[in-house]
Amino acid sequence: MSSKNFAIRSMLPFVVFVWLGSIDQFAFAQPIENSESRDPRDFAEYWASAHLLLSGKNPYSPEEMLSLQQTIVASRVYPVLSWNPPWTLCFTAPFGLMSLPIAHFLWLLTSIACLILCPSSLWKLYGGGPGKSRITWLICFALIQTYLVLILRQIVPLLLLGIVGFLYFYRRRLLFVSGLSLTLVAIKPHLAFLLWLALLFWTVHQRQFRVMVGLVMGLASTTLLPLFLVPDVFSFYFQQYSTRLAPKPLEWQTSTVSAALAYLVGSNTLWIRVIPTLLGAIWFIFYWKKNRNRWDWVEQTPPLLLASQVATPFGWLFDQILLLPALIQVVVWTSQGTTATIFKRVAVGFVVIDLLPLVVVEVAPNYLWLFWMVPLYSLAYIRMKRQIFFSGKIVASAIESQDRVRLE
Repeated sequence: MSSKNFAIRSMLPFVVFVWLGSIDQFAFAQPIENSESRDPRDFAEYWASAHLLLSGKNPYSPEEMLSLQQTIVASRVYPVLSWNPPWTLCFTAPFGLMSLPIAHFLWLLTSIACLILCPSSLWKLYGGGPGKSRITWLICFALIQTYLVLILRQIVPLLLLGIVGFLYFYRRRLLFVSGLSLTLVAIKPHLAFLLWLALLFWTVHQRQFRVMVGLVMGLASTTLLPLFLVPDVFSFYFQQYSTRLAPKPLEWQTSTVSAALAYLVGSNTLWIRVIPTLLGAIWFIFYWKKNRNRWDWVEQTPPLLLASQVATPFGWLFDQILLLPALIQVVVWTSQGTTATIFKRVAVGFVVIDLLPLVVVEVAPNYLWLFWMVPLYSLAYIRMKRQIFFSGKIVASAIESQDRVRLE
């Protein structure tokens, strides 16, 4: 066994310890409304809205959602609403055909399958060594974000699958299928809003319309079923934002710069919440001008995802699992260093990603106070990328000097 592999595998007990610790700490620091064993957490919204859709009823009705969810957890006092756009219902509809226990089990199985498939695929996309992709599973399932995704039964793994599919098929020049994959990312479009902006600019600049056509066709086809069953589904979706039965997205204190800014200013108005989004769009203009002539989606997607989540007006901690492409890319860079460098960076990474958030939540049990996480990840990513760039230039310069000496 090489020294690098030994160092990596020796971290397994530490990672398992951190992950198990995360379960206990977050379970108590972020209590769910109901503690009844039958509570399927966020899956309640997906199953209930799918059930209503298939019955021809309003899948965004707060009253109907609450009534249906109270058959699962009688003590529920406000509904868990689905804030995802109507095309999402096409992906959740099959689960509405099943009984809740079976649907719940298959949902969890689907999420786990996505979280197993995606990290190893990203490892290969970013040039990771053959036979070493298993380390990505260790990393993925050691993250607090992964635990939250699974315990809350969130839909985010499908978005991650969409991102990986987009990059996988793009690399193989299957651009239409690459665009189709982005339909999954559109389930929560705000989490990757700079990706959409970049896609628009890239389509016009490169005159490559197949990705955009694939995306449009994907959205159109997945919207057909909800429209057929409930023709007013879009109207119902927007009407939901006027409800008083449950908090709306921007009323939650989430782990975003936008929410922290609103808290600091003392105003939660829309124009305050979109300030980071506007700054993110301005940043993208300069970023695009610098990189447009050497644009490669596999390389550009990680910084776009990071910037999107820094600037998004709304996002939960578990949504950060979409930053896995950036993390895996950094792991590939790190795996090429010395054993001491690998050990140091892995240790620092787990302290920042797992242990530090636990300390913050223990002191102030509110997601808002984790707003610094994605900006910190972004700074670390930029620093690592610059180190790789400059070290690559040094190596290239050394090789060039050696070649000149041989010629002389």
